[in-house]
Amino acid sequence: MPSVDQLQRLHIGPEWADPLNETFVRFDISHPVEQAAFIGQCGHECNNFRTLEENLNYRAATLM
Repeated sequence: MPSVDQLQRLHIGPEWADPLNETFVRFDISHPVEQAAFIGQCGHECNNFRTLEENLNYRAATLM
């Protein structure tokens, strides 16, 4: 389980510690490598936990 200090070293706000740890328990993400991969993927998808809305500016040609 990541601590507030660990998340801050990753430039992730301390407000994410409880939600991440609750998610890890709920979905049995218990191995540190799995937790790191989850945090890394989420961080990539949402600008390091700063963008929380999906940008729905897609065009069919771009998706193809």
